[in-house]
Amino acid sequence: MSSRLLLMLGLLAYEGVALAEAVEGTVQIKGSALKSTTFVSSVVSSGVSTGDKQHGTRICVSDTEQRIRHLTDLTVRVTGEWQVAKSGEKDCLDASDYTVLKASSGREAVTGMLSRLGAGFVIDSADGRRLVLQEVPDGLKSLLGLNVVVDVKSIASRQAAEATKVVVSYRPLP
Repeated sequence: MSSRLLLMLGLLAYEGVALAEAVEGTVQIKGSALKSTTFVSSVVSSGVSTGDKQHGTRICVSDTEQRIRHLTDLTVRVTGEWQVAKSGEKDCLDASDYTVLKASSGREAVTGMLSRLGAGFVIDSADGRRLVLQEVPDGLKSLLGLNVVVDVKSIASRQAAEATKVVVSYRPLP
């Protein structure tokens, strides 16, 4: 059975069908305003080193790359297929999807739809989690009904049994 699977994978590679891979790291933009490139700083791809630590992984220009570039300084997981140069070396990752993992503070990022709940606000994530926010900055309120990325810090409260969630930073999720 395993030799059959290896044969099928070999045929797929021969026919030019690439297998999806993932890279994780911090989004960085390098270059000038007129000619910039999006990189993910990490060189870990599906558990295998794929590049040098100075440059990271270059994300191929695409609609998905245009959304990822708005996530500078956030830690993301980008999945896609490698584009290969004529030399046979990996050139750039043609991104098909991305997930925000961490805020620039290093805390887990909260992503999801911002909505009202009574007098307060909640963020409902795609995986079914809900974060209730006690205090919301006016700028975040203006993003009501949109998908957002939020860095939230928990602060102990003497009045409440549960820690107070304080929004440290936020932005729309592209």
